[in-house]
Amino acid sequence: MSSTIFDTLIIAGGKAPESFVMRNYSYTSIIAADSGYDTALRLGIKPDMVVGDFDSTERREELEKAGYEPCPRDKDQTDTELALMKKTGEYDLLGGGEGRIDHLLSILALFPVYGPPRYWFTSEDVLLGFPGGEAYLDIEPDSTISIIPVLERARVTSEGLVWELGERELSRTFISQSNRSRGNRVFLTSLDPVLIRIDPESFVPGMLHVL
Repeated sequence: MSSTIFDTLIIAGGKAPESFVMRNYSYTSIIAADSGYDTALRLGIKPDMVVGDFDSTERREELEKAGYEPCPRDKDQTDTELALMKKTGEYDLLGGGEGRIDHLLSILALFPVYGPPRYWFTSEDVLLGFPGGEAYLDIEPDSTISIIPVLERARVTSEGLVWELGERELSRTFISQSNRSRGNRVFLTSLDPVLIRIDPESFVPGMLHVL
């Protein structure tokens, strides 16, 4: 079976899944950000590039011997942003979860600038990036689904949720948290980009179909 080649995989610091198997697809570029390099090695992934100030990786000496130079610790960009600045095309994000709240918020603040990831995998979550328009999600009935706006606001309409969003305006003060699917397909319409959070055990590659 031929592999599907995706654009960029970015591996950030913070908690990541215990395993990450790239079945039948590959990336043109894999970029690790600081301690994302440690995560990459743990998961058996070889990055093409490592960026950051190397203040949190346990392998700084190894990286410097390999020819990587740390950037200054006092900088405007986070390590994850430095990685995003190197990406090409769409990207998946691995790691960045369940750590310091300021780190998590700083990652979320990058999505309006660089666009949301196609998939974001942490140890507790999978988030699907929906750029807007119309889409449907294939998912098991009674699965937990949360919908989070990427920008300050997003007006979302749904069909197939327990608590339907009838052109409901989501915002930083109101997200559709812990909603549930009624059947095995959920239809969504949004003029703005959103993140769709699901449980990791519910994830299947290609489950979100943008129309």
